[in-house]
Amino acid sequence: MHLIARSKLENQIDQIIEALRKVKGAYSIVILTNDKLIAARDPNGFRPLSLGKINGSFVIASETCAFDINKIEFIRDVEPGEIIVIDKNTKTVNEIRSFKLFDESIPIKHCVFEYIYFSRPDSKIFGSNVDKIRRKLGKVLANHHPVLPDKPEEKVIVISVPDSSNTVAIGYQNQLIKMGINSKHEIGLIRSHYIGRTFIIPGQAKREVGVRIKFNTVKGVLEDKKVVLIDDSIVRGTTSKQLVKLIKEAGARSVHLRISSPQIIHPCYYGMDFPSKEELIVNRFNGNINEIENYLDVDSLEYMTLDQMLEAMIDHVPSEFCTACFSGDYPIPVNTNFEKSVYEE
Repeated sequence: MHLIARSKLENQIDQIIEALRKVKGAYSIVILTNDKLIAARDPNGFRPLSLGKINGSFVIASETCAFDINKIEFIRDVEPGEIIVIDKNTKTVNEIRSFKLFDESIPIKHCVFEYIYFSRPDSKIFGSNVDKIRRKLGKVLANHHPVLPDKPEEKVIVISVPDSSNTVAIGYQNQLIKMGINSKHEIGLIRSHYIGRTFIIPGQAKREVGVRIKFNTVKGVLEDKKVVLIDDSIVRGTTSKQLVKLIKEAGARSVHLRISSPQIIHPCYYGMDFPSKEELIVNRFNGNINEIENYLDVDSLEYMTLDQMLEAMIDHVPSEFCTACFSGDYPIPVNTNFEKSVYEE
């Protein structure tokens, strides 16, 4: 807004285009003026942004599930590096004005974490259904990191950390069956929907209390069972540690944690609310899986590798994803001098 206000150009759209061309980073922007609806995405396309239509009016949303709730027709994605302008006279899709902010040489870098965690499974982002990708993540995870029953007549119990891992667990257990591994998918954790994301709550003690408020166990499902706990990621480890404790208190014989993403090693500077590098559990234990297992009190822990995760990104070219939080390969250079954590309080 500051850049737009300072522009010397007279046309409002030109002012916005000029401002966006000066900004570097991840953004999906919607601007409402007196007579226009304007939407834009950064040239790398880090975040999703969709265009829909209802009763002759156009709608912009970050996820298509917002369209479904309101019976809005999905038209298309706002393209990376595109700005679209809709005014009161715009009646058809062809009448929407579209401008390219940058040349075509800037590489596409969709945030892979949108598929892993942030987007809802009933949304379509980056051209693919989130549910489809997460089921594939589960299948690849099972192929590379299966858990076997202790006895042939027993079944391993596959449960998810709801809700983002629900369909991953379905894909994981389905693949175990295809591999001839005796298993059963169960609902072992019940999540309260009245508390937010615990990994961004400030203060360790508050986060631990938040986990107990957020989750409860189904003891009849877990008692005396070999349990595979599927989760999308481990950030600080607070939630995972508390969940394992809850599951063991419910009587599980053993708990095997399987993660449908690689180790998060680096902070995200493109919109994910991750903590500082020092607070990430992998860095606290220098990447030592045995030490992380001991800290979490799990019987085994396996992450996906970067290549395994990208294998699950069907319908996409692997190079089209930003994996900076896993690989440290930042598509846009960042100034890390401000990295001091805002969570220390």
